[in-house]
Amino acid sequence: MVPLAWAFRLAGHEVTFAAAGDALAVRDAGFLALDAVPGLTTAQMIADFKKSPAAEHLERPLDGVSPEELERIKPLVVAMWDGYVDGHVRLAERLRPDLVVYDPIFAAGPVAAAKLGVPCVAHSFGVSGFEPEVFGQAPASEAFQRHGVTVPKGIETIGVVPSSLEIGPPPRWSMRYVPYNGGGLLPEWLLDESDRPRVAVTLGTVVPETHGLGEFTPIIEAAEAVDAEFVIATGSDETSWATPLPPNVRVTGWVPLGA
Repeated sequence: MVPLAWAFRLAGHEVTFAAAGDALAVRDAGFLALDAVPGLTTAQMIADFKKSPAAEHLERPLDGVSPEELERIKPLVVAMWDGYVDGHVRLAERLRPDLVVYDPIFAAGPVAAAKLGVPCVAHSFGVSGFEPEVFGQAPASEAFQRHGVTVPKGIETIGVVPSSLEIGPPPRWSMRYVPYNGGGLLPEWLLDESDRPRVAVTLGTVVPETHGLGEFTPIIEAAEAVDAEFVIATGSDETSWATPLPPNVRVTGWVPLGA
């Protein structure tokens, strides 16, 4: 959301983030941030997720899941975040924004917008869309019932992936994806010219924490047959690997992905 927030600011608007845990790093992008769940850590969040009804679905590979099953899982994924909704809504009621931009799997955005009577816009984050209609299905609807509001009508979603990659109908609004990864030190090997494409691969912060680095193994095994250079960013300073790596695979900790 940072590039869009910068665009808002350059157009003369005020921007404040309501976030929690690791997401408070958004302040390093030069924005004001409010801590909606003081003390929340990624480890605590993951522990909470493992207690949710969606945990069993997210612990197994999704590549064999049918589109129908995926739609059934979506309300459960939204409900995983329910314990964090109220803190964000409370801050929004104090902030009284004119517009709410929210993560499509987090009900706090549309709940706050409904309570304040202001518009909200979903900012997508990947290839599998979470349409606003999912908030009307149990258990995703529980946050709206708790706050005595209904899902706002006419919510638009900003898509940030090419329409050819969208799973389901592409959003009417689209925005060119602009990478933002904060500042960082560039490893010198990134300056080396390559005679083939360089592909960056990461599973983010949550998956390695919950499933371990073994989740990268199928990617590494497949990479050997591809004419490209692969950089596997694990998020861990431990860059040694249990099995020999193909010559076209490099395992590293965090690097600025925009580079």
